[in-house]
Amino acid sequence: MTTAIVLNANSTPGQAACSAVEARKYNLIKVCRNSDNNPLGIFSLDTTSTNEVKNLAKDLDSRGAKIDYLITCPAPETNSIGAVSYHPFEEISDSEWKDNIEQNLRAPALFCHVFGGRMQARGKGKIIQLVSNVAIDPHDPRHFADVHKGEPLGYPSAAYTCAMAGVMALSRHLAAMYQDSGVLINNIIYGPIQESIPKALAKSYLQRIPVGRNLTSKDLSNVIDLLLNPGSNYITGQNIKVDGGVSIW
Repeated sequence: MTTAIVLNANSTPGQAACSAVEARKYNLIKVCRNSDNNPLGIFSLDTTSTNEVKNLAKDLDSRGAKIDYLITCPAPETNSIGAVSYHPFEEISDSEWKDNIEQNLRAPALFCHVFGGRMQARGKGKIIQLVSNVAIDPHDPRHFADVHKGEPLGYPSAAYTCAMAGVMALSRHLAAMYQDSGVLINNIIYGPIQESIPKALAKSYLQRIPVGRNLTSKDLSNVIDLLLNPGSNYITGQNIKVDGGVSIW
């Protein structure tokens, strides 16, 4: 049976990924980092620990699970990685830098290393990396001048931006390394998701979107489905943008 594993399945983009996998009726394995309130049915581990990720892979091997798709998603926001109060560059703490790079760059890289290696050994597999469009769109702060006082400014943390840009670069690097190994890897670059951003931010960002509405989780699931399609076997090293046209400006 076709099997997909989703890193940070409890995040908003992770939930969109899970919905796309379930719609395909693929076997779904959900993973998230250790937390006191993780939902049932999710493998919970230190997603930045080489030993723990390797042990997860060995556990899945012992159950006969062969991973056909790896989908990595950014980690859910927490106080340590900026929460919803996006910190100006000059105010980013050392811990915020460290946690963003660890959770949003090192963890995806580690999962690519462990599960991508298994895909190479089998001669097939696909890796889909979900990347916030802050990696390519610096979000002009003038567009957020009307966001209500006390709401997020909408200007993303530089630490998060750098982590996302790193994931983009990682996919391109690995696509070049994998070549004809049978393993394909691509990025899906998405804009702010309607279900997870404050109303004031959703309203202010709307003026930047040519199609006239914010991205929904369903929109994101639909694009993920394109790469879950077994027929999408000639696409690798690409940045597939699902931003309603923001990147045309």
